[in-house]
Amino acid sequence: MSRLEMIAGAGLALIMGAGLARVAMPDRPGLRRLSVEGLHIDGEPIAGGQTLVREKSWKPPADIYLIGWTYGADGPGGSPDMMLLRDGMTLFYGPVTGASNPAFYAEGAAVRVQAGQAVTLRTSMANAGPPGHVRASHALIYFVPAEGN
Repeated sequence: MSRLEMIAGAGLALIMGAGLARVAMPDRPGLRRLSVEGLHIDGEPIAGGQTLVREKSWKPPADIYLIGWTYGADGPGGSPDMMLLRDGMTLFYGPVTGASNPAFYAEGAAVRVQAGQAVTLRTSMANAGPPGHVRASHALIYFVPAEGN
């Protein structure tokens, strides 16, 4: 075997090894674990001219990145405005319209929530008509653990 054949064979083996490594390794990191937490506020009667503001909070046990939410209201009655807050800062806002309404931050963006810091669902309903009933409100909060992300 000549020296030229040995160099060509080594080069071919190097190219094959690089190609095999490229095929065997993913070109991007694996998917993050997505977690979901649900919050629910019960419906209640409301008098004419009355405004009700109700809140329900959740405190994550570990640091998280909050990436989105979905919200809604069940039952008959008016449609409340709904907000998701962290320490009084509005993260998401939406009037309940009955349409599908998930909202997420842009790819790669999120809000960090530290362990024990409250994430609050707030509903506000103003009744300009006769007495009625405020709908039960709910929200799903989508997040990933901060550790490792």
